[in-house]
Amino acid sequence: MRQKSLSPLLAAGLLSSLFVAASPPAAQAANLCSRVPNCEVVARVDVDGDGRRDVVALGSRRTGEPGEKRVIVRVRRAAGEVVTRRQHVEYAVGRLWRGAARIDGRRGSDLVIRGLTGAHATFSYVLTWRTGRLVPLRSPHGDRLWAADAAAMIVVGWHRGPKERPGLLRFREASTPRPGGRWTGSSTTYRWVRGDWRERGVLRVENVPFERVDTWGGWRIKGISRF
Repeated sequence: MRQKSLSPLLAAGLLSSLFVAASPPAAQAANLCSRVPNCEVVARVDVDGDGRRDVVALGSRRTGEPGEKRVIVRVRRAAGEVVTRRQHVEYAVGRLWRGAARIDGRRGSDLVIRGLTGAHATFSYVLTWRTGRLVPLRSPHGDRLWAADAAAMIVVGWHRGPKERPGLLRFREASTPRPGGRWTGSSTTYRWVRGDWRERGVLRVENVPFERVDTWGGWRIKGISRF
């Protein structure tokens, strides 16, 4: 019995479906990074809060001024739209990408990029999704740059326990008058309430050994590099 051949339109449709299914992630990444220097895909997370994973790429170019760069963050939403954010950074030593995690109380992962590097401190931008755009999320202190530090006489960091829900955040800082001395500091708890950070309590420590504050420095939120 003679087999019937596929119609030209049906055959073209099947070939098109096979091509899309076989499209490698590398090709998708190359498309997202098109015309963006030093670009790479850094994450596949839900950025816009719709419950589907989006693709995040990050690149950079120098501005011509010493130590300055223009960072380009691109997000391809699961729906197909590409959203771009350009952010100016200065003396950002080390890898620009810091990680992604839900920090505030809204749905969707926030994107953390290095914005400035000091002698032993790092300052990061946290980009969050708002009405179809990526915009900087301010810290509970109102700053656009989030500070973190760990040195011989000072520690500064942001914390959330692995079982605690997004929207809860602790800012911890401590210092000592001399290397090897006793430490004094505080841990302040914030909660995200109706679109803003609200302070919920302060725990103060005085005259404690370094072992008490050893883990305070840097980011301590899953998904974000400590420094």
